[in-house]
Amino acid sequence: MLAGLTKSVPALAHAGVQERGAISFTSPPTGVPVQLSGAINVHLVTRCEGDEAIWTVTVNDVAPDGTSTVLSGGALMASNRALDDTRCAYDVDGELLGAHHPLTWSAKQKVVPGETIELDIDVVATDALLDEGHRLRVDVYAGSVPRYLVTVPDLLKTRFGRQTVLLSPDRPTYVSVQIVGDPGW
Repeated sequence: MLAGLTKSVPALAHAGVQERGAISFTSPPTGVPVQLSGAINVHLVTRCEGDEAIWTVTVNDVAPDGTSTVLSGGALMASNRALDDTRCAYDVDGELLGAHHPLTWSAKQKVVPGETIELDIDVVATDALLDEGHRLRVDVYAGSVPRYLVTVPDLLKTRFGRQTVLLSPDRPTYVSVQIVGDPGW
């Protein structure tokens, strides 16, 4: 019942409610209609205080009046950050578009409290149109309940400690998205 709550209560499905606890990255308005088509990757440079971290992202369409609508999303536990390069999707320049995480015990990577960790969070592929004047927003959360539930042992490993996104030109956090059209960014 709880996991379906956002579907049954439309006000909870609105991105504005969810964005309150997020760090948000918002583009300038598009100059023309722009189509998002395909895989999306969110690359985060992070640090956490626990032995695990749970990250969630949403990709949103923001209208000129500020209304934000979720287009897609994804989540990743930091210990599951290993990539299977043979199953990842890349663009023609070699930029990672679709991360594939093996999600096996042998592929798990240790999370050391206070250590900088780079993550690639695969967002569910989407096909959406940003109308002229709309903006693209990516929200990053330290977990998202009830959208992405984790097991109690994994939750306890976080120690309910701080999870931080580090912003630096030397090790950038960024989004890779496939678009059709020139947004003028």
